[in-house]
Amino acid sequence: MAVRWKTGVGKVLQTGLAAGVAFTLLLLVVTINIKTPSITPRASQNVDHVASRALQEAASIDPGIPPSDLDLNSKGDESVKVVEVPPIAQGGTDEILAKIPDLKEEAKKMSVDPTKKIATEKIKVTYGAAAVSKVIVTKSVDKKSVTPVVSSEFENPPVLTSTLYVKGHTISSEICSENKGSDLRLLVLVTSAPGHRLERSAVRGTWGHIALRKDVALAFFVGQSRNYTENVLLKEESRIYDDIIQGNFMDTYNNLTLKTMSMLEWASEHCSRTKFLLKTDDDMYINFPPLLKLVSAVKRPRLIFGKLAQKWKPIRNMSSKYYIPPRLYPDAYYPDFNTGPAYVLTGDIVKELYRESLNNTFYKLEDVYITGIIAKKLRIDHMHFDQFINRRVALETCKVKKAISIHMVKTYEMYDLWKRVSDGLEDCDKPKPRKIVKTPVQVKDFLRPVKPLVHVNKMTKTFY
Repeated sequence: MAVRWKTGVGKVLQTGLAAGVAFTLLLLVVTINIKTPSITPRASQNVDHVASRALQEAASIDPGIPPSDLDLNSKGDESVKVVEVPPIAQGGTDEILAKIPDLKEEAKKMSVDPTKKIATEKIKVTYGAAAVSKVIVTKSVDKKSVTPVVSSEFENPPVLTSTLYVKGHTISSEICSENKGSDLRLLVLVTSAPGHRLERSAVRGTWGHIALRKDVALAFFVGQSRNYTENVLLKEESRIYDDIIQGNFMDTYNNLTLKTMSMLEWASEHCSRTKFLLKTDDDMYINFPPLLKLVSAVKRPRLIFGKLAQKWKPIRNMSSKYYIPPRLYPDAYYPDFNTGPAYVLTGDIVKELYRESLNNTFYKLEDVYITGIIAKKLRIDHMHFDQFINRRVALETCKVKKAISIHMVKTYEMYDLWKRVSDGLEDCDKPKPRKIVKTPVQVKDFLRPVKPLVHVNKMTKTFY
């Protein structure tokens, strides 16, 4: 009986102990879920940069399309905080941070593209890439109930370029001397992207060597990156080479016009006395011997020369990245313009182009806008030279030696092409021997019937 009692008490105690342990574990799990995890200062900085990049992505919405209004059709209680931030282009990545102390976990979930993950945010964007007016972060939002609403193009009239453009440069260069480039025959500004470090190295190691001349200067032009690390690396690259210039705009395809305008602004302030300005890209191969001969021969002022495009029609296909709505440009043809991969401006029109471009309707195709629409208003002349190929061609040594600009050259091709052209092993001036092409012998040539020989006596006119 005593043994049975002890056994029963042991079972009761064992069951009670197990229940107590289970309850303790359950309480611990609930406490962990309720408690807000602590964030170290280093992690806090990372969260701030994630939020900052999300804001920059929101601000870099294509200026050529209407702004998006992300409508949160959610139900239930919501905890809303409004954070006012300055225009995205006026501050760098370090300055524009979303300070949301009590919602850092939600900030971690913010996507780089705010249109992809909008379950925890509502972003109100002003027209184009000018600014972010406010950011509203919400709690308890059902992702299925979130519906992005995009206004039609007719709700947003064409915008003046000056409302999108922000003056100044976060990184500059000292490639022009104190006399503002009066000793330069040619200023070369190469449009690049923040992450194109290999492309810039290829240019420096090949045709960019021309910058070693006293009468030529070269620099790379970039915009602001959405990636904080890339902006830091750009500053370090600028410290080493002193050939990086960074404007106050997001570096996207639809902001190429803002990039060219920023280039014109910088050149008009720092190199206003240079004779010629070459605008080109980091995937171009530029052959400077014929280019320098050309700029020495050109004596006309107020001129843009390169590959001239005439009677080009606007693209009306909405799926094309070159799409232009009729409301923005109703004419059937563009004005004459020089294609964007490479063209040369005379130094006397740089400031005029920059100032006039601020006072016209924004147009995302930079070559059409700057060298076409704006140049036509200023009555600037154009010239066409066949050496500006500005497209991908077969990279034959002798053909490249005669050309000035070739487009879409890859990094490894740049080094190989530069070596072949610089070695001078091929004599391109020597006429090549004509190849003798032998006509293939056909069997039917041996099967022709043989005619009998007929002799004519001229005196008697008889045949025998």
